[in-house]
Amino acid sequence: MATSWETSKDGRFQSRSYELRKNPGYWQPEKQRIEGIRVLVFSGNDGANLAVVNGEADGTQSFIPDVAKSFVAKGPEHNKYWYPKTGSMVDDWTIHTTRAPFDDAKVRKALSQAVDRESVTEVGVNGCPRPADCTGLSGGYGKWRDKRRAPTRTPRPMPAGAV
Repeated sequence: MATSWETSKDGRFQSRSYELRKNPGYWQPEKQRIEGIRVLVFSGNDGANLAVVNGEADGTQSFIPDVAKSFVAKGPEHNKYWYPKTGSMVDDWTIHTTRAPFDDAKVRKALSQAVDRESVTEVGVNGCPRPADCTGLSGGYGKWRDKRRAPTRTPRPMPAGAV
């Protein structure tokens, strides 16, 4: 495994980019269909997105705006993306629940209900993934939901290029 270090902009941290390579001693070599994968570290989404779009990296976990146009269209046979069917879309909203007013469940519920998740999804992530319902369960856990309390809206199909 090859590694290289990148120092954060403020110098406090270092992170490591690395490559995972094919193991020459693997007992089923016919199942090793790729030579390896590079996992690169970037200081922000812009650098990561440019590297992926320009073919300098194998993938990224960052959000790529208009991914079908900026990435998939450049190589539709090989360039693909995946988003979960649904997501909370407010997973970075972290509050201290032991301090007023956030220690009050009614305040937290009101804040949650004030978020227009459809708009956040459409504007923030180009409609992918779809907003989760009040359970926070993704579309992969549909069988866990109480069908009597199912949402009334029909989900839109995923955009072209999604897998």
